[in-house]
Amino acid sequence: MILFMGQKNKMDIYSVLIDRYEPEKPLKEYKCISTKENGICYRANVEPVRNVAVFQVDGCIINTGNKCDKLILSVNPESTNTWLGHFIELKGQDIHHAISQLESTIANPIFQHNTLSKKYARIVAQSFPANRADPTMERARNRFRERYDCELKNIKSNQPDTI
Repeated sequence: MILFMGQKNKMDIYSVLIDRYEPEKPLKEYKCISTKENGICYRANVEPVRNVAVFQVDGCIINTGNKCDKLILSVNPESTNTWLGHFIELKGQDIHHAISQLESTIANPIFQHNTLSKKYARIVAQSFPANRADPTMERARNRFRERYDCELKNIKSNQPDTI
């Protein structure tokens, strides 16, 4: 069982993180969740409504090397003893660096936990390059899907996503 009504399973990813790190937003039921940094905001509708927590990755869970900004953990609605992880990079413009940060974070051993059943990566920025001749994002999407079974998506700041 995951954390419900005071019960803890020391074997799940949430328990591993909560034992060491204070969440930015505590585990509870949310219909909508948001997190922001330096004027860039990620918003998501939680469908179906379920327990979700937000953790600061950069400077908290990971202190060195490339790392993304946030991790949103939500109870997997299909299997309540596993979790979905949304790795969020809040970026001004450097999409190449954002891809590198997300990839390094997802590959980090702490996030290889067997109860983290599905991973999603989000680059959130004010704007994205309009140059369609640059295949970087498409190559990255393919690499994330093949290596990490992870959906990589770019989203404009304040544009709602669904988790």
